[in-house]
Amino acid sequence: MAVALAITLPGCDRTDKAELADPDPVVDPLPVTPPDTGEKTMFTGPTGPLPGEPALLRLAVIGDYGSASDNEAAVAALVDSLEPDAVVTVGDNNYDTTAGHDIRIGQFYQQYIWPYAGLYGGGSADGENHFWPCLGNHDWDAGIEDWYLYFELPGNERYWSVPLGTDPDTGGPLVEWFCVDSDPREPDGTTPSSVQSQWLRDSLVASEARWQIVAFHHPPWSSGTHGDNLRLQWPYAVWGADLVLAGHDHLYERLVRDGLVHVTEGRGGQSLYRTIGRTVWSEQVFDEDYGMTVVDVGLEGIGVTALTPTLGVVDELLVLRERPFSPDTPLVRLHSTWRWSPAEDAGPGWEQPGYDDSLWDSGVAQLGYGEGDEATRYLPAPGPVTWYYRYAFQVDVVPTDPLTLTLLRDDGAAVYLNGVEIARDNLPAGVLAADTVATIDLVLPTEEEIPVVASVDPGLLVVGRNVLAVEVHNAAGLGTADTSFDLALRVSNPDRLLAEGSTWSFQETAPRAGWQQPAFDSSGWAVGPAPLGYGHADVATLLAEGDALARPPAVWLRTQFEVADPAAFGALWLACLRDDGLVVWLNGRELYRTNMPAGPPVPTAYALAESGVEWADVWTGTWVDPGGLVAGTNTLAVEVHQGAAAGVDLRFDLRLIGVQ
Repeated sequence: MAVALAITLPGCDRTDKAELADPDPVVDPLPVTPPDTGEKTMFTGPTGPLPGEPALLRLAVIGDYGSASDNEAAVAALVDSLEPDAVVTVGDNNYDTTAGHDIRIGQFYQQYIWPYAGLYGGGSADGENHFWPCLGNHDWDAGIEDWYLYFELPGNERYWSVPLGTDPDTGGPLVEWFCVDSDPREPDGTTPSSVQSQWLRDSLVASEARWQIVAFHHPPWSSGTHGDNLRLQWPYAVWGADLVLAGHDHLYERLVRDGLVHVTEGRGGQSLYRTIGRTVWSEQVFDEDYGMTVVDVGLEGIGVTALTPTLGVVDELLVLRERPFSPDTPLVRLHSTWRWSPAEDAGPGWEQPGYDDSLWDSGVAQLGYGEGDEATRYLPAPGPVTWYYRYAFQVDVVPTDPLTLTLLRDDGAAVYLNGVEIARDNLPAGVLAADTVATIDLVLPTEEEIPVVASVDPGLLVVGRNVLAVEVHNAAGLGTADTSFDLALRVSNPDRLLAEGSTWSFQETAPRAGWQQPAFDSSGWAVGPAPLGYGHADVATLLAEGDALARPPAVWLRTQFEVADPAAFGALWLACLRDDGLVVWLNGRELYRTNMPAGPPVPTAYALAESGVEWADVWTGTWVDPGGLVAGTNTLAVEVHQGAAAGVDLRFDLRLIGVQ
């Protein structure tokens, strides 16, 4: 499982929109060039955490596709070229209420369906079904009775599970695929307390498969047109899911909640939607081209790769079976939604987990006033001396590594985890009261640019619900001119092979061949610390000064780090701050690619898309193969590409963590 961060702007309404009619606006289709289908091309993305671990099962994930359009045909050709063991859908298989299912489904995917009685072929060649669709709102619009007639699915055919693949160690299922009906017309409900949700909880707990993957149509969180769906915000991680897939918004998005990866894949052919502002937990989004997502399942890892019809790599990540937390896992992320007390004194026991904060207000951090960068802004005067905040989060596995607390505060603050004080800064010792003033009146940049960082005992966490409580005190007393607060809590890891802010050699003209190899001589390159780039206030090394039109589309970077014993690491965690696309090599072998076209990078080429401003501060992380490490000096080479000509910004930083 992986990691995330978030920004939600004030005034951006993210209430449950799934109850409303789906507008599905008509958009001009983007030009798509279908791949040459004369010869199958296997995409070799990440398949597991161990060197050479095979993909035992390949799943092709499509969503929002049933349009009978050229774009659907291009995506279907891509699916065929990847030779999946099964095609799984996340809903909206048919957008037409009159023409029937076959022209929009069977025309492109009959070769995976069994039994099949349509007009476009004989169905699955081996007499087994390899097509597992979930219901979407447009499928309900097209008629649930037609759905029952066209498909033969398990259970009640609306929500069900099916075993896929074989675990060679146990002989049991490799994957249990859970399909949920997320439409509000589902008779058994879609809320966290519904009959359907209790079925999913009990079925996940009882599953004997190595992996449990959950799929449905309406995403719990989304940066797209439809926004978040409160009804579907179930505790999937606590119940035991390894991966959650959804559609509905016609884009690709990767989110992470409670260490669990959520993927939205809605680029199957109907139309494309644009983002409307970043939702909580989002790590990466792509809304520029149609496509699908490949899920390669191994014994110890699941490789997830989002592609365009021309095999452009939108995103790739690796989920590890035995590592529910990444080394960077934010248990609580910056810009999360906190509850805050409207009263000047929260009263006794406010920091305890059992305290009732249901009448408190809520807002996205940073919270405060007077500094201009608040996501949730209070009326500036008269302000109380103390502001009280609470945040509840779920933990399904208590980590053993220490936790790191990052606190932004103006002026003083005390932080409690499950009722135990874990940090205090710029406040007097002893009992704190509502009228206790901070010791020093802080001024910028102290509040934000120099956060308080503290180590926290992971033993204070419990399985299930945990509560952080924070009291922020002003130094000036009543009517103070400003206050601000934000906080992050993450799992730490000491084995940082390469830290953020490291020094890199770089060149802004295309280097000669072999520049990714350890033996390449880059002694003539410029040198500077990360972040490197332009157009961002925090860059430590400024690149490409001068006329925007004259800027090169890419920058090439190299750095080195030492490893005493490569065998000590069972996995590597790679996290990048990138604007816009990049490719990473370890000791000359490609390790990671995101937002880049297929094949060897072309020096004059641009990334697949420009990164949205809301994702500018997002570290995107994934597990990667440690098999390329060597004893002694190791070389990382990175190629970062701008998303468009005359782009106004570019930024890069990277950290690499070894995990035993």
